[in-house]
Amino acid sequence: MYRSVLLLLLALVFACASASDVLEGHTGNFKEITADGLVLVEFYAPWCGHCKKLAPEWEKAATLLKGQATLVKVDATVEADLGQQFGVRGYPTIKVFNGGVVSDYEGGRTAEAIVQWVQKRLSPPVELLDSAEAIQEFKLKNAVAIILYTASNTDDAFVAFESQAKTLRDDYTFGAVFNANLYDGNAKGSIVLYKQFDEGSAAFTGDIADQKALAQFASLESFQLVAEIGADNYKKYIERAIPILWLFVDPAAQEETSAAKTVLSAIAAAYKGKLSFVYLDGTKYPQMVQKYGHSSKVYPVLAIDNLDAKYYAFKDSDPITKDLLSAFVDKFVAGTLERTIKSEPVPDPETVDGLTTIVGSRFEEIVMKSNKDVLVEFYAPWCGHCKSLAPIYQKLALTLKDVPTLTIGQMDATANDPSGPFDVQGFPTLYFVPAGKEPLVYEGQRTAAEMLAFIKKHATNPVGDVEDKNIKDEF
Repeated sequence: MYRSVLLLLLALVFACASASDVLEGHTGNFKEITADGLVLVEFYAPWCGHCKKLAPEWEKAATLLKGQATLVKVDATVEADLGQQFGVRGYPTIKVFNGGVVSDYEGGRTAEAIVQWVQKRLSPPVELLDSAEAIQEFKLKNAVAIILYTASNTDDAFVAFESQAKTLRDDYTFGAVFNANLYDGNAKGSIVLYKQFDEGSAAFTGDIADQKALAQFASLESFQLVAEIGADNYKKYIERAIPILWLFVDPAAQEETSAAKTVLSAIAAAYKGKLSFVYLDGTKYPQMVQKYGHSSKVYPVLAIDNLDAKYYAFKDSDPITKDLLSAFVDKFVAGTLERTIKSEPVPDPETVDGLTTIVGSRFEEIVMKSNKDVLVEFYAPWCGHCKSLAPIYQKLALTLKDVPTLTIGQMDATANDPSGPFDVQGFPTLYFVPAGKEPLVYEGQRTAAEMLAFIKKHATNPVGDVEDKNIKDEF
């Protein structure tokens, strides 16, 4: 009897110790548990490494937020219908449910970051500042703080300001001052963005009723004129959708690095809102340096990314001076700067046994302007899958070598840049470009027979009765 009671007590203790504040979501209860309050739902896969890393943070956050918000986890490999319903494409995916509105969670993935994000969402969108000390603390604790100076929360300005704050609260912090004695020289109705960098503040001069005006102003003024870019802010720069001028440096070369940053700081203000000026340790990320047409052996170097697959490299041989860099940027802004195309030398001959080697400088002419149908493989010399494809691709090229309206080509995408809408994220990537039409991604089986069938189906010009018996027999 005593032993049975002891075992029961131990079981109860274990159950309490292992109890989780994270709810398990499934088709049967999902609608109910997301109906009320602020609910964060993690869609995960049991085998996902990032999900495993998030799991203890999710548990901690759920406990800390108990009574304030609900955290849920859904095994999307089991609850596939729920995952599909909410557009889950990768793991973990976190969705926010609040009053019937579903949105993406864009906060951090530590317990602390999750708690801070939730508490900010649960706080009033505009903090009321009723003393000089409160105003000063508000400015100091936020890298960017936006303050409205007005008479009361019934003013039209405040109503519009609060509405904007609800929309922008994930990115900025908003405050309001009602006491005219605390305006500090600001006029009633004025809005000022305070920042802990550059000139320190900027006044909003747009129409607060304009839903886009304040957001555009905040986006313009909240980015430092020259800043280091990294994992924590890279996404924000991309979402800003403004061309990026990259300065790649070697921190060990302190004098050269400092001089280059000084030049950037001297000209950045003149191009505010037209370019983002950033710098990065190129020795840590040589692939980024090479991506923009530099060798990754010489620093500092510069390039402009137009965010449309086009980039413009500042010549390594030119010194980074205020005059030369200003002239370079002026040409870019004016649209007269010639884009940089990474290219190997043109081979001689270009075509051997029906297979054409395409380099960057010849890509547009061969692929986009030749009036031929073109199949092009983007490969990397080190890629194992590319090496496996090579004899198959060569066989296809040899079979089709006498078709005058067709080109079978390949490009080393690590040493050459394509022109046009080609998204090469992995190797090998194959595109078929029918003459006069948009490129098509080839996603079929990597056999010569399948590629030939694809070409015949989509080619603008008839391929004809090529001898493909050997291909079909082989595969």
